[in-house]
Amino acid sequence: MSGGISAQDANQAAADLTWASPSGNTTITVTVNDSDINRSGAQNDSGPDQYDNAFTIAIPAVVGDTHTFVVANFPIADRNGDGSVNSLDVTIYNPGADTIVDTGPNGTADLAVQSVDGDNGVIVIRVVDNVIVAADFRLVYNSAVVNVSTDADGAEPTVISSNENITGFGLRLAETGKTTGLYSATVEIATTVSQTDFAAFDETGVGVDLNGDGDVTDLAVAVGLYEAAYGGADLDPALDGDGNAITVVTAGTVDETVTGTDLNGDGDALDVAVAAAAFYEAAYGVDLNGDGDTADAVTQYAANLFPNGSVRPIIQVSSTANDVITITYTDLDGDLERTAIQSTDSVTVESTDPAFSGLSPASGSATTDVTPDIVADVTDSDSGVTEASIAIEVHVWADDGDGKVQEGEVGVPIAGSPFTPTTSAITGGFRATTTLPQQIGDPDLAWRAVATDVAGNAGASDSDASDTGADISYQALSVDNTPPSLLEAFAGHALDADGALDVAANSATTVRARFDESLDADSVVPSDFTVGGVTPTAANVSSGNVYLTVSSLAPSATPEVELVGKVSDRAGNELGAGSKKTASDVIAPTISVTLGASLTNDTVKVSITSDEDIIGSPTLRINGNAALGGLTNPGARLWERTVTKAEADGVDGRVTVYAEGRDASGNVGSKGSLTDGGATGAVTYELDLAINDNGAEPIYVVSGDDAVGAPETSEVNPFVRIQFNGEGTEYEDDAAADVDTHALVTITTLTLTKDAETAVDILGTEVRRTDSEFVLALTGLSVGSTYTITLNAEDEIGNVYALDQTMSLDVVARAKVALALQPGMNLVSFPEAPVEPGINEVFPASSNVDVVLAYDPSQDVPWLVSQRNTGTGLFGSEAEIQTIQIGLGYWVQSTGFNDISYSSRPFIQAGVVPPPVPPAIPVVGGQSNLVGFVSLTGAANALTDTYFQGVTWQVAYSFAPDSGWTALRPGDASTVVEGKGYILFAAANGWVTP
Repeated sequence: MSGGISAQDANQAAADLTWASPSGNTTITVTVNDSDINRSGAQNDSGPDQYDNAFTIAIPAVVGDTHTFVVANFPIADRNGDGSVNSLDVTIYNPGADTIVDTGPNGTADLAVQSVDGDNGVIVIRVVDNVIVAADFRLVYNSAVVNVSTDADGAEPTVISSNENITGFGLRLAETGKTTGLYSATVEIATTVSQTDFAAFDETGVGVDLNGDGDVTDLAVAVGLYEAAYGGADLDPALDGDGNAITVVTAGTVDETVTGTDLNGDGDALDVAVAAAAFYEAAYGVDLNGDGDTADAVTQYAANLFPNGSVRPIIQVSSTANDVITITYTDLDGDLERTAIQSTDSVTVESTDPAFSGLSPASGSATTDVTPDIVADVTDSDSGVTEASIAIEVHVWADDGDGKVQEGEVGVPIAGSPFTPTTSAITGGFRATTTLPQQIGDPDLAWRAVATDVAGNAGASDSDASDTGADISYQALSVDNTPPSLLEAFAGHALDADGALDVAANSATTVRARFDESLDADSVVPSDFTVGGVTPTAANVSSGNVYLTVSSLAPSATPEVELVGKVSDRAGNELGAGSKKTASDVIAPTISVTLGASLTNDTVKVSITSDEDIIGSPTLRINGNAALGGLTNPGARLWERTVTKAEADGVDGRVTVYAEGRDASGNVGSKGSLTDGGATGAVTYELDLAINDNGAEPIYVVSGDDAVGAPETSEVNPFVRIQFNGEGTEYEDDAAADVDTHALVTITTLTLTKDAETAVDILGTEVRRTDSEFVLALTGLSVGSTYTITLNAEDEIGNVYALDQTMSLDVVARAKVALALQPGMNLVSFPEAPVEPGINEVFPASSNVDVVLAYDPSQDVPWLVSQRNTGTGLFGSEAEIQTIQIGLGYWVQSTGFNDISYSSRPFIQAGVVPPPVPPAIPVVGGQSNLVGFVSLTGAANALTDTYFQGVTWQVAYSFAPDSGWTALRPGDASTVVEGKGYILFAAANGWVTP
């Protein structure tokens, strides 16, 4: 039923729109037609009337006189319900009390209502008793008022909803006039969140001056206590303290006993903490939240409850698809109770702009027609196109020569623009046609079609949807009746990879011929031109330029370009043979730079050449510094200069070389980069003034060294790595990236001295691993001695150490492995392999160990027993265990508290002699296995789950005489420890591999 008031029947709801859009028609007016809720209101009228007549009977007044008043509130209603409007529906009272007007007083009313014209608000009053003094009076009657659509419970029977907000919200409507029975309000649509409550208040809605500025026009009054609204009281002395009404208090509380002002309207000024962030209805005497009373502290403006406000509630609609807004009205009876009747209306929301096609002339067209026709098809598959909105906009276009409308090129509209086209119906829309008025002077024009759909979405035609920018959407159209003209030519200009002019191309095989307008490419062939009297091999057209391909030109060539055929512009205007232009030389000289060395610790010779004569000498700059003078000119187009290390800044680094020269035409050629040595075409050399990054000492890495303090080793056959790590990283670029490409070092002196003995020349025994690292294998060193390695070296450019470099190496005995034992049976293992693994060497007579047991469940006789011979004090040949092995667990019986110790070979040994092979410990499933702890890194413990990960184990037990058994289970985060043995139970065969 969309279409507004005129479309409604009784008790119906309607919207004024059928289609809406978040970017177009965003305001919807909702109207309800329900005369049942057009109720009269009681009037307590103290005058004056419409003609400013005061409600008083002046003296003298004669009984029988009549006085006519036309009240402002009318039509007057049937107050007593007798079916007609008459004198019984109006009562005359004293102004201050509901009593008769009796100026006598004699108990008789002085005045009476003689007649009432309800429709026109005319009340005739007759004097019926002597009036002694002027008789003031008031009139009490019922009259038509502007009602709102709220039901008897204070709720709103009109609900606005959408697909995006299915619940929606209630909307209060106001009567359009006192007797219309039509109720309306507006609502806004948006793709953002639905909103009915606002932080700021709209005075036009609530009809009250909230901020005390003397008007009711402010649309966004922040919530607070305004001094001006409270008669200028100083409500926040702590802030302004001057008694002036210049502030508003918006936060915290205010003490009425300090301000002396009743802020919350409760009739006193005794409240010590009145919240400032509220408007108090009682203080203003107005219902600010629409709930029917004036007793609230209100903090938000309910826009849906104030139909006449400027700030309107928002119903959210979809941002990604069409939506439907639904208006639902539940009918009210004369008592404002809801009936079972509902009325609905809907508005479809769509966001798609009108579509444009069939644009003619095509963008980039040129014509000789001075009154060209412009055609565009405008369609819209949703709400449809508003025919009257279609227009053709035509502007002056400042073409830069490329034949395309670019940003900033669209000028003022031509006379008559925008044009109202002639339209004809097509499927889904209209075809618009406009004939432009006569164009004078061969103008370039930019045009587009614009239109709005019924939902309010505005669109414009676009010559290229892939481009952006307001101007780029315009169609290019040139009205042209003038032939093209050859303006100039350039030797060396060419097209780049994107088809654009490259003025720095330096192309020796391309000449550009420039015309004053774009040409028709189909009209141009190579034979239309000669360059220096020779026909080019190719001719490529780009807008108003023709790029002619020729044989290689001399660097300073200025050939004559002649049009020997004919060419046409885009409108077909033809230019014949005869035009000539001498090409300007825009080919820069080719500068070459040759260096005498790529690496130096002193000077470098720089040679510069040019392929053509240049003005004076070339400019030479090193590291971007000031140009160097003193270049020599030993030959034609050859210049030389020796650059000192001081001129290269005198520090290690990559040095950039830059040279440029200018020919007689002003073209500048260059080679190299001022400061960026990594740039394409950069010319660089490396200045290296010292070995190993300013003479840093070599780094020595010794096998068997704990890397703490001075170098020492427990190995008698160690490896020594000698590293010159600084040599290949002596300088960086601006991004801190290493640019040193010369890391080669050669050891020139190498000796080995034992203690104070004579040095032994060992040069040649070192083995090169990289450009800057060597390995030295030393053998037969003596424990307790100190060895000195003395060396010198040379880098690739010949820098050496000023003094020989030395390193002292102490050879120390390796600490023995200790194993603590307690009296009784000890379950132990050996973390490192004994150098002397015999049982009597590991457990000598002094060890107090007399029994050693081993267990291997894979053997027919799993137990092995060794018992010390009490006569010899040794484990004899009959002992079943003759050597101690790592990886196994042992039961050891000790007769006392003692530590055994033995010499071992670590797994981390890295000297000349290979280290021991790590063990693989077999485990038998379903049996108890006696295993030990071994660490390849020298660690004292490991997580149990990690150590036993090669087997499916269930439990492991350790044992000590003083504490007994300890159980370790999978997942308990326990550790296995060096020196302890473990009884391990596994579900299947496997291997423990440390």
